[in-house]
This record gives sequence, C-alpha cells and structure tokens, in this order.
Amino acid sequence: MSKELVGWFAHPIFSKEGDYPPVMKERIAANSKAEGFSRSRLPEFGEHWVNYIKGLTVYLRHNPSLTFGHYPLKNHSSDK
Repeated sequence: MSKELVGWFAHPIFSKEGDYPPVMKERIAANSKAEGFSRSRLPEFGEHWVNYIKGLTVYLRHNPSLTFGHYPLKNHSSDK
C-alpha cells in the first residue's frame, strides 16, 4: 500500500486536524479544477465529523470466548 493511500485513511484519525492531509486536498482540488469541475471532487468533512474522527483510536484485545460458527476466533499469537 502506498504512503499516499495510507495517509488518506490514517491522517484523519492520527493527526491533530482530523481531516484529509492538506497536500491531498490541494492536489485533488487542482486536478478537479483542471478537469472542469467547479469544486473539488474530494468530499469535505463537516466540523462534526472532523471533531469525531480526530484522535479516534480504539484498542482491541483478544477475547478467547468469541467464536466464528463452531470455531474459536484466533489471534496472531495462536500461530506461533
């Protein structure tokens, strides 16, 4: 996965801005204008979503009581 693609998803979550990377917004806006669009093809996050997404991180842990059908769900440590 390219660095740009990772930034597309990770920047809104892990940055202080809670939005797409500025370079991405600028590039897509410029490309959109060159393609004849009156505004950027990149949808904008509203203030509510910026604040919601900003710093949104969830920590997960393995729960051995969970199953998938009749099989217990495994995590990477069970493959050692």
